[in-house]
Amino acid sequence: MNNITYDSLLNEVEKCNKNEITKLDFEKWCNENIKVLTYIPIKYKYKIIKFIKEDFLKKYLNVDETFVKKDYDNIELQYEIYTRLTILFYYIDISIPSTYINDEMYDTIYNSYFLEYVMSKCSKDYENFIAQCDKTINLSFLIGVDLISDLLSNNNHDFAESVKMLEDLDKDKLDILKSINMYNNPTLSKLTK
Repeated sequence: MNNITYDSLLNEVEKCNKNEITKLDFEKWCNENIKVLTYIPIKYKYKIIKFIKEDFLKKYLNVDETFVKKDYDNIELQYEIYTRLTILFYYIDISIPSTYINDEMYDTIYNSYFLEYVMSKCSKDYENFIAQCDKTINLSFLIGVDLISDLLSNNNHDFAESVKMLEDLDKDKLDILKSINMYNNPTLSKLTK
């Protein structure tokens, strides 16, 4: 296989999206220039999921502003974009630069014949991998853990300020905390209903 860059692939994807080349020409280019894995061994999936979890936490959750002020819907959308694009490119021998992991690139890739081409070779394994990743990472749990961590590490504030932070939480955020509490303390589940 040739040493093709992401930009070269993107150029071909965009030409196909604009009907400047046919799907058949694009498929021929892909066959000549990229390799698609049909299956990723489970031991590598575990490593990839661990990387995704740590990298996503670092990039999207562990930032300067307090978690209370963040938009949870946006975080869920960013999680979907990040995981789907990252995992998709583990199936091919081209790396996607982190600067390309954004909503615009997601739309470009997921609305292209390129996705159909890759899925024709690995869709079952890809879909199972996505499901395993979502189940293992459990975004709601991560959000709750990050929020609790922020509250517990809030050494510069007194208790009244921490209570104020809790009061600022909306129902969805409180439900996340409640589910974490129920998970960690099943005997208290009756009290938190």
